[in-house]
Amino acid sequence: MTEGSRATELLADRPELEAPLQDLLEIDEAHETWTFDDISLDSGTFGQLVSEGVVEKVDGEYRLAEPDAVRRALGEQPTSDDTERGSVNTPSLDEVSLSLPSVDGRAAAMLAGALTLIVVIRSYVVGSVFRPDAVVLAANDPYYYRYWVEQAFAEGMVGGLPIAEVPEGIALGEPFLVATLAWVSGLLGGVDASGAVLAVYPVVAAVLVGLGLYFLTMVVTADRRVALSAVLMLAVTPASSLRTALGFADHHAFDFVWLILTALALAVLVSSEREGPVVAVLGALGVGVGVTGQVLAWDNGPLLVVPLAAVVVGVVLLAVREGRSPVREAGPILGGLALAAGVTYAVHTTVGWHTQTVALTPAIFLGGALAIVAVGEGAYRFDLGVRVTAGVEAVAGLGSVAGVAVFLPDYWSRAIEGLGRITQRQDIAEVESLFSGDTLGFLLLFGFVLFIAVPALAWATVQLVDGTARWLVPAAYGWYFLVLAVFQVRFAGELSPFTALFAGVGFVWLAEKVDLARPLSTGREFAAWVPGRVDRSTVSLVLALFVLVAGLSVVQSAIKVEQVTTDDASYETAAAIASFADEHGWDNAEESYVLSNWGENRMYNYFVNGQSRSYGYARSVYGSFLNQSDPDAATEELVNRVRFVVIEDGADANRMSMQARLHQRFGSRGDGVAGLGQFRAMYATNDRTAFVRVPGARLSGTVGSNTTVSVATNVSIPGASFTYERWVRSGNVSVRVAYPGTYNVRVGEQLRTVAVSEAEVLNGTRVSIGE
Repeated sequence: MTEGSRATELLADRPELEAPLQDLLEIDEAHETWTFDDISLDSGTFGQLVSEGVVEKVDGEYRLAEPDAVRRALGEQPTSDDTERGSVNTPSLDEVSLSLPSVDGRAAAMLAGALTLIVVIRSYVVGSVFRPDAVVLAANDPYYYRYWVEQAFAEGMVGGLPIAEVPEGIALGEPFLVATLAWVSGLLGGVDASGAVLAVYPVVAAVLVGLGLYFLTMVVTADRRVALSAVLMLAVTPASSLRTALGFADHHAFDFVWLILTALALAVLVSSEREGPVVAVLGALGVGVGVTGQVLAWDNGPLLVVPLAAVVVGVVLLAVREGRSPVREAGPILGGLALAAGVTYAVHTTVGWHTQTVALTPAIFLGGALAIVAVGEGAYRFDLGVRVTAGVEAVAGLGSVAGVAVFLPDYWSRAIEGLGRITQRQDIAEVESLFSGDTLGFLLLFGFVLFIAVPALAWATVQLVDGTARWLVPAAYGWYFLVLAVFQVRFAGELSPFTALFAGVGFVWLAEKVDLARPLSTGREFAAWVPGRVDRSTVSLVLALFVLVAGLSVVQSAIKVEQVTTDDASYETAAAIASFADEHGWDNAEESYVLSNWGENRMYNYFVNGQSRSYGYARSVYGSFLNQSDPDAATEELVNRVRFVVIEDGADANRMSMQARLHQRFGSRGDGVAGLGQFRAMYATNDRTAFVRVPGARLSGTVGSNTTVSVATNVSIPGASFTYERWVRSGNVSVRVAYPGTYNVRVGEQLRTVAVSEAEVLNGTRVSIGE
């Protein structure tokens, strides 16, 4: 409901207010602001005018929110040509400028509150990340980047700008991310600061994305209500919270920053009439920097640039439809792509980042965009119309693809390989479909936000088809990443800012439907808003609506952040193994490799030996090792470097399996199954046990034939106490034992004691049990 309709309806209900409103209008024309003492209204009537939004408070005084709306309600002619105080009216897209509505103190405070919510939701697990003795990153993959950042310091590559050499093993993967994190760490204290830098960077990235989303939404809608709602929706979207949680330092959060920058720059160029060179230059610079960042940050970064091609096509078609030159409309975008092409390839040739195939991506996109714009310009000059132009563009697009396949076969093969990875299925959660019936990813990663975002996205697409160009960028990016997420849920994070934007639109629409907000703009005009005085009941109802829409998302965000955090048991197990390795001088991966579930393997090996580059060996061996029922065969599967093994809970494991022998019985004889002599439990929790591989002391001796010999000792380790027992039936006894201690040796009916030392267990020493 607009201010004009509020004033009109108020006068319809209370005609006696006509004279007081006329007086207010005269006072308002004479003074910029005024006080309650300057008017003749009683406090009750004045309070109603404030609550209805007819009067607003500014710096402790008052003014009419929209004087022209009051004039219209009183039957007078507006004097400001429909440009009302506190609003940003844009009669048509042709008149839109780069200048965004100014943000007053109240709006800035609201934005700061929304950004604070982003931080709080992603950082409430601070105690699990910043522990007294270590910075413990979340999940597994962040230790890959932690390894490469520390390796950059070890190789003396840190210094100067983040555009520099990186270790060879990361140069073809995520070099820009590693270089930036190492550079920031260097500024803040060196390698010792790197853990904190990696832990905090995803949250910083989330705040930058939230800020970029706010301005993107303002460029598209010029409505602060929608912009603030969009940031709030992003704050609570679980897919975003997961990827930007404190400590979750993989490449996604870094990618999001360049993605939102590119989208914002494109939106400025698409939605703004460029009256001078400044807007075009700034927009082109934003596109160039954004695309460069996307490509350099990740070897699959070219996937994130694809929506830009759709934007170029849309700009050309809309230009032809409106009778404008596509060259003029798309020129700054082409300039941005040219900048990205030059910088990306220069970095590749100078410092060796990425393959040539990846480095050529902006240039290839530039070539395709030039072809599209050239075709559009020809259609514009020959007045072929938008439908013919669309057909010719489709043919030109197919021709460009064919040209890449023929003239750039390496690039084509890499592109096909990348598409193949999108559709492949593995036993990894992030490659499942967002709409998989097994995972319900759409609900767990978005809550109900997706249910209001997709209809708004569809509505915006209709507006776009009808010629409203400002929806082109968010619609192109929204549909593209929604399709990618259908194939692999890993792209839900990239989708999140755009679903948040459309969820913001949907939320304000819902609020308007229950009479809690003024209507959204549905045509070419923008609906602006400057926060004024709002009564408590309205605030409460809006908050209730937000909880209804986003409550599930808040809960799921907290759950997702908690899920990726390294729990106490995992870290304490890693710390116990590290302490044991230090005590025995095993300080490198060749001497102290930890075999574990691949999902935690990098974390364990980082804390034990610093080598968290790969979990490939653990992924290929760990499962078969657990299920192996032949101890000798199981041991043979382990290469010599495996020093420690972490066995997770296996309550349903076959009693003959290594998992049951180790986790349930700590290598002791039991349940009708022989014991083990080369795996010594050293730390235990309810759901996992850490073992060190040892040669085992050999208890040897000669006894009568067919005599049963049993050896047993009581063992106490952190987290568990148990009796370790082994037995053998033979004339010549030789049995390995994995634990030091005093063993009770029972030979037939005789009972003896034998002391076994730590050194004898670690060296495989023979210990006599007597004759």
